[in-house]
Amino acid sequence: MLNWSRYKSLKNNLTDFNLFSLFVFLFQLSQSLISIFIPIYFYKLGLPIIKIIFFYFLVEALNTIFFINYPKYIMKLGYKKSLLCSIPFLIIYNILLIFLPNNMWLFYILPLLNAMKTVFYNMGHHLSFVTFSDKNKIGRNISLLGIISIIVSILSPYISGLLSSFNFTYLYIASIIILLFSLIPLIFIKSSQSYSGTIKISNIFKKIFSKSERNNLISFCGYATEVTVDFIIWPIFTVIMFTSLEKTGLVISLTALVGIITYRIIGILTDSKDKINLIRKSNIFLSLSLLLRIFISNPISYMVLASIKNVTEKVTRVPWSAQGYELAKKENYFDFILRREVIFHGTRIFSYPLFILIFKLFNNPFVIIFIVGAITSLGYSFIQRE
Repeated sequence: MLNWSRYKSLKNNLTDFNLFSLFVFLFQLSQSLISIFIPIYFYKLGLPIIKIIFFYFLVEALNTIFFINYPKYIMKLGYKKSLLCSIPFLIIYNILLIFLPNNMWLFYILPLLNAMKTVFYNMGHHLSFVTFSDKNKIGRNISLLGIISIIVSILSPYISGLLSSFNFTYLYIASIIILLFSLIPLIFIKSSQSYSGTIKISNIFKKIFSKSERNNLISFCGYATEVTVDFIIWPIFTVIMFTSLEKTGLVISLTALVGIITYRIIGILTDSKDKINLIRKSNIFLSLSLLLRIFISNPISYMVLASIKNVTEKVTRVPWSAQGYELAKKENYFDFILRREVIFHGTRIFSYPLFILIFKLFNNPFVIIFIVGAITSLGYSFIQRE
């Protein structure tokens, strides 16, 4: 028999941050099932790598346009409704992916849906985190979401590889079902703050390129480029090396395991140590681990170097993210997050054409791009103290 008093007690004790964390877990699981396999899916459909990179260039170009033109609507919606608005776009995106093989013209519609999802989700996600996180435990809050991300990254690649080895359609249907379940915790979040005031895009760009924000600009540009290599180029490199989708998923899952303990430790250190010192020391090892990827020649070297990279990445990104949220809380955090998103997506507009050029000019483009990723990752260290 259901104990209603215990149910009510549990419901009352669930904070908005707990509900937000559960939503993030389900949303990321849904998205992770497909995100790492979308470039692989395109590759398996026979699309050349240059065209796959062009797809993501279109996504980022639209992202930048939307982040410049739509913040006023997100201000009115608030973070909860903004997250809700992202879900229909992702569902339609998944459905169209099912029909893509026989309707290749959808290839040019998909970036629009991806960009609409991104603008609502990213702003809603970061505004929710700034609002719900405990300022004295921001490192541990980030590491919790990081551990959620790791669990997702362990589960999803293997599940994705298994499902996609039968049929990619199963993958997209599973993603949609999980996405619908993510609505449950989101609906129960009590707060849904909207934002007053106006956003002047001219002021946003003035601030981005101001002398006082120069270091943050370098830091955010470096992050955006490094993540692009990790998100698009790395999966294609992995599937070429391992050939089997199922093996690709399993390998990615195994190398992600090492990140869970790392996240827990670095979350505690981030709250107790100087974040800037942590970032600068760990950033050197991250850059070196990214550079070492050029020596990957077999599955064993892949496993070792990918595991090292996963550790150094977490040790750098947790204090870096915590420092970013602290900077946001010290000013109008809507403005800060918007500026950061514009920099992220604007940077990638330049990154993708560079990658296309590298694939056209060099016989071993992966090596060149891994070097670019290693160099640009040094940007993490430039984030400002205040």
